[in-house]
Amino acid sequence: MLEPTASVSIRQSLLLPEAVPDLEKVGKFDDDKVEEPENNIHHDQEGSSWNNFTNFFKNVKYNILGVTVKASIVWAIVYVIAIIINLVGDTYTSSCENEQLWTIGPGLTLVNHHHKDLKYGWGLEENGTNSGLFYIKDKAKCKPITWYPGPKIQTPKIQTPKIQTPKTTTPKTTTSKNKITQNKDLKTTGRTKRAIVAQCPTQAFMGHEIKPVEFLKTDPHQKWKLDQYDINGKLNKTSKFFKLCLVPEPEANKTCVSATKNPNEFESKQDCSGIIASNVENFRTFEGNTRKVISVLLGFFVATIVKRWWDQTSKIPRLDKLAISLNAIMQEEGKGPESMKKVKHEILRLAALSYAIVMISISGEFADKPEAVIEFLKDKKGLLKDEEIKTLGFTDDQLKEKKRIFSATGAAMLKWWLPLNWAARIVQVEQKKGGHLPKEGKEIARGLIMVFDNLEHVADYSQRPMPKIALQAVQFVFWVSLVIGTLDNHHRNFDKKSGYRDAGYNPALLLLLDLLGHLDELIVYILFYAWIRMAEIVQNPFDGHKHYDIDVMREIDTSLYAATAALHF
Repeated sequence: MLEPTASVSIRQSLLLPEAVPDLEKVGKFDDDKVEEPENNIHHDQEGSSWNNFTNFFKNVKYNILGVTVKASIVWAIVYVIAIIINLVGDTYTSSCENEQLWTIGPGLTLVNHHHKDLKYGWGLEENGTNSGLFYIKDKAKCKPITWYPGPKIQTPKIQTPKIQTPKTTTPKTTTSKNKITQNKDLKTTGRTKRAIVAQCPTQAFMGHEIKPVEFLKTDPHQKWKLDQYDINGKLNKTSKFFKLCLVPEPEANKTCVSATKNPNEFESKQDCSGIIASNVENFRTFEGNTRKVISVLLGFFVATIVKRWWDQTSKIPRLDKLAISLNAIMQEEGKGPESMKKVKHEILRLAALSYAIVMISISGEFADKPEAVIEFLKDKKGLLKDEEIKTLGFTDDQLKEKKRIFSATGAAMLKWWLPLNWAARIVQVEQKKGGHLPKEGKEIARGLIMVFDNLEHVADYSQRPMPKIALQAVQFVFWVSLVIGTLDNHHRNFDKKSGYRDAGYNPALLLLLDLLGHLDELIVYILFYAWIRMAEIVQNPFDGHKHYDIDVMREIDTSLYAATAALHF
């Protein structure tokens, strides 16, 4: 076992001799604090599993729950907004769907389920037998016609008008002839489809409106398909209520006859669902596309950032390597051990000065406090001498003229390599006759160059960060996906159409069941956001955060401690 150079006893469990004076240390540091293990969320020294479990909640601000709390809150807010919008939509949907429900009244005219007090003078004429297609005609002006008595439910008496069809055959033929004559007149006099006076007004779909026009059997916009629905808006062949919708049209986008607040006026409505429910498919398609995009972007971004983080932190130089090389190669050469130790000390001090300048600058903690940095390097660490302050341009006058000197792109980063250059000159001198490096001095020079390369590598990552637009793109896609994806949630239990609320179930319980069904979505967004936050955190591992970043001051002390230990053993 090697003996320490100082003739003092060694303390238990500590590496350095008990009384190494500050002058013999490579800089000043508190070796007791350096030798204390780190204690943060990554290096928890409590030990027991129970303490690790409780520390998870003590440090909840810094674990996945605390880091992603912003995304969780936004998701909850959007989720509540979606519930409110759906509640408003339910009210609109209820009245809208009721306005589309019709029955046949005692006078064989239409009666609206929502506007029961309004009187309508319009009846239905079926286009053929059991075709399910109807014309909506003015009952007062279109005569004689067999008017539709209403859907067949249970009573067979409704068939009686159909048995008496011979009585109505002749008027129908006459009407057809009249219509043919009218059509001929229309052709000769010009198009008068929208004429105010019509012999048999019939409701037709005119673009975005439903207007009465002259009956024309070949006009498809005058034919309406009758389907029976119950008051909950579900198809039900046993119901007396029905909807009249334009044919042919897709099921999800039907144009149906809807009542207005004015009697004998109709309007067209396609979808009575709430604004969210009616756009669920669009929202889900959008969410699916953004999920694909964010998966690609986030995977690439995080992989790149983590690689940069590892490459940068793994290149932090270690001064004890340089000290080991000095111990192996330097010789007394007649000058004695103290002279050799001073040369070693000076080379290591200068290397540590360059190291400290780079580490402090890329951390950015003291960018606006240059005087504090000079005091730290000179008085607290003993790495900077008065004559070197002027050479490096760190005088009071120069510090006042320049801004943010000790930052990743500040003035100090243009000069950090000068102390290494001074150390190289010492190596050059010691290679001369009578110096402490009679041979193999190039190995020491190679060690200094390695320190230079590593520091340059570490500095380059801070000086050339990832473009901010990369992170902005990932964040933008994430937040848009979260909002749209949360809005498209379908509240199956709480939805009025489910019937659970009308059945007397507790609305809070129904909402809770829906929320539990959507927790998987929240977990996915939490994981996405956790990766985004991790990428943000590791962009600069020297920002000074206690739990996430490298403690620059501790790193400097550790390097000085290691170099001193190598120098004295």
